[in-house]
Amino acid sequence: MKKTFKEILQKEIKRKYSVFSLIVSGLVLLMFFSFIFFNQNYQLKIETDVIKDEWQHIKTKSHENLRLLNSRSIPNVIRGKEEDRKLYEEFYRITSEEHSRGVLWVMNQKGDLVFESASFHQPSAINEYYLRIVINSSKNANSITRVAMDNNYNHYLVIMEKIIEKGEELGYSILLLNGNDFLPNSTNYGTQFIIADSYDNVFSRSSNHFIKGSLEKIDTIQLEKGLFYEDNALYLSKKTNLKENMYLYTYSLFLPLPALIIFGIIFIILLTGIMLFLSFHLARKIADTTTKNIDTLVEETKEVSEGIKPMIQMETGDEFEFLAESINEMVSKLGQLHQQTLHFERKMLEAQFNPHFLYNTLENIRITSQIEPEVAQELIFSLRRVLQHSIDHSDEEVTLQDDLDVIVDFLRVNVVRFDKLTYKVSLSEELKELKIPRLFLLPLVENSLKYGMKVREDVHIEIKVYQTDSEIFFEVSDNGPGFPTDLIEEIYFQYENKGSHHGLINSYRRLKMSFPYTDLRIFNHSDGATVQLVIIKERV
Repeated sequence: MKKTFKEILQKEIKRKYSVFSLIVSGLVLLMFFSFIFFNQNYQLKIETDVIKDEWQHIKTKSHENLRLLNSRSIPNVIRGKEEDRKLYEEFYRITSEEHSRGVLWVMNQKGDLVFESASFHQPSAINEYYLRIVINSSKNANSITRVAMDNNYNHYLVIMEKIIEKGEELGYSILLLNGNDFLPNSTNYGTQFIIADSYDNVFSRSSNHFIKGSLEKIDTIQLEKGLFYEDNALYLSKKTNLKENMYLYTYSLFLPLPALIIFGIIFIILLTGIMLFLSFHLARKIADTTTKNIDTLVEETKEVSEGIKPMIQMETGDEFEFLAESINEMVSKLGQLHQQTLHFERKMLEAQFNPHFLYNTLENIRITSQIEPEVAQELIFSLRRVLQHSIDHSDEEVTLQDDLDVIVDFLRVNVVRFDKLTYKVSLSEELKELKIPRLFLLPLVENSLKYGMKVREDVHIEIKVYQTDSEIFFEVSDNGPGFPTDLIEEIYFQYENKGSHHGLINSYRRLKMSFPYTDLRIFNHSDGATVQLVIIKERV
């Protein structure tokens, strides 16, 4: 059984509102997760800066302490002028306020260890041989920073400063900072960190996540992505250059993925359901309030067209009442013309405005008001301008610009009826004020629309008005079926015959009344057909 118009309309409204509800729900969900993302990303940045500042403080303070010792006690200890006890005292005094004091070693120019503030009681990978290799690989550097690990898997930051006294190089002072002593303050949002060198050797870390292998190196592949999935969870990460081949990696848990998916599904279902309920309720309310006057106008127009009533009776106090008055005026005008003997003028008015087009347009307004009230409003005003232009002062000439504006309104109305219809209008600037017969191009446009829609839905109509040195062209082209050859011959044969009332011929005659030297030209081409009305300027 064929569905009724009401059922089709209800289905279309539900479909559009359903899609709209899903889009809005998705956007709201996206905005929610974007807010969480940017908030957590901001927190990650804040805590990264805290850790970076703590690192810079310790690093800078360590270098300053070594340089201070290099300028005081260490040269005398290397030369044997002072006892180790004085260097002990001075080292512990200047590092007393540091929570990460470290271990101080001193090596002479030969690479012999001459002082250590604390010794490793077990065999260690950090020994004199390792330090000699580091020094020999960076002989020209006054400051050296390295990351190392001992046999007990303790990670150290090795900071070296060259000892120079009166231009003489005496050796290196070395500070070993244990990574376990690096404890940044004010990380309250669950941010984890790893500090490593460019070779992925780890100095300090807050957890063993992303640490791999027996050498306990960092896995940087995931941490450099910024946002990544790992162990059924999403992580935010940030990589910061600490200089001297040292990098800070910070990361935090964004949201567990299963929880994220479940929350998203529940959120979309609830929000979509609420929006659908409100949308259907609003649609019914809009339909009840906006279609009442349109239905009345359609019914009144139908009764007038069937001869039941002579005029439309509407007192709504809005644009529908004005539209009804315009239609009544048109009907009255047609009644007067019916009594006249000028058959040509009657056909001209009929060509300007077709009652069948009027009825279809009102039906379109009724439908669109229930779906897209803004479009219905535009249709009403466009139809009003077409009616007013067709009826008011119909014997007067108008400017070409004003006439084309009304034809554009006519095409806009038809675009709603035929949603695949497209058009283009171009007018030379110097011709805008040219006085021409009112709507003489409309029959050409109606002809393109009528016959084009018989063969295809995507009809394209192009109106061009331009001039050369000798001629002014009024051109209407379309991508329709074109003109049969015998019809072109018939039009050319009859276009000077006053007994013919073909729309193209009427347009030609009306223009010829204002411009006696006018020509009619019809062309078929591969994409459709073109009709030209041409004014020959030399004879004007």
